[in-house]
Parts: sequence; C-alpha cells; structure tokens
Amino acid sequence: MKNCKLTILSLIILSLSIVILLLFKHLVNDNEEETFIGKYKELVVNKVTELEKEYLGYLIKNQLVYFGDDSLNAFEIKKIISNDPIFFYFSYNTCPPCLNFTIDLLKKFIPSYYEDDSIIFISPDYPKRFRNDCFGKQLLILQLNELGLPLERENVPFFFKINTDMQIVSLNIVIKEDFERTEKYLRSLFQMNF
Repeated sequence: MKNCKLTILSLIILSLSIVILLLFKHLVNDNEEETFIGKYKELVVNKVTELEKEYLGYLIKNQLVYFGDDSLNAFEIKKIISNDPIFFYFSYNTCPPCLNFTIDLLKKFIPSYYEDDSIIFISPDYPKRFRNDCFGKQLLILQLNELGLPLERENVPFFFKINTDMQIVSLNIVIKEDFERTEKYLRSLFQMNF
C-alpha cells in the first residue's frame, strides 16, 4: 500500500514537472517571437529612416500638372510650391488599411480637411474615375506620370515637401510597422503650418 502511494505521488510530481517544463518552454518561445518581431520592426524602421535621409535634397521633375480631370488648365508644378504644400504620394497598390489609417490621421490634424489645400494627393495609377474625388480631394495628375524618385517604384506611400528649387526638404515613408512615425511627422508639420 505504501509503495502504491509513493508510485502515485511520484507520477503526480512527474506530471507536474512536465506541465511546468512545457509552460516554461511556451514562455521562452513567446519571448523569442516577441524579440523577433521587435527586431524586425527595428530593422524596417532603420532602413526606412536611411531611405528618407538619402532622398533629402533629391530633385523633383518640374513638369506640367493638373488637378482631377481638368487637363485644359495644366500648369507647372513649381507654381503650387509657393503655397508650401505637403504632398502625399500613394499607389493604387498601397494597402487599403494603411491608406485609410493615413487619411484618418490627416483628418485628425486638418480639421477642415475637405476644404484645405495644404495637402496635395498624387497617385499616377489610381483609377481615373477617382481623379476628382479621391478621399475627398482632387488628385494632382503628373504629365510625365512620375516625380523622378526611385522611391516611386517601391509602391509605398510617402509624404514630402519641396522647396522652390524643387528639392525634397522633408520626407516620411508610411509603413505599417510603425504608424507612430507618420503621426509624429504630421504633427510636426501641422504645428509648423498652423
């Protein structure tokens, strides 16, 4: 009888040890996964920050542009720079949740978003039917269909500002891994402008 109780007690202790070991292993794996995700995010943010710095000073092609479908009233892009606009470039292939989140951020920082002309949308491949009303804005249509930035081929949305010499003076690449960066960027721009 005594041996039977010891055997049962030993089995219980062994079972508890296995459960504790499995729980510990699960916790270790969760920490490794969190570490991996954290490292991945850090790598992406670092690469994007490098690209943003690399493109500062890059020249934008001066070209004829027009808003929406109004191609009869084309003008040089240089003409609208005097208003110190913030350009938002995106592609038809931009992930819809990323685009929607970015538009929501803009509405947060620009109370009169629909009437405000300080933000200009550019999307060379967005469907023509949305040229006059793309998230409540007219698209700026580029005659050459590109600004001349290698970044355009990456299909990532980005904000930028240019000076009168057509150089990029401010750039933010929108990435889903770190929307907080874009929010800080927009906050800094709109605190300067308003």
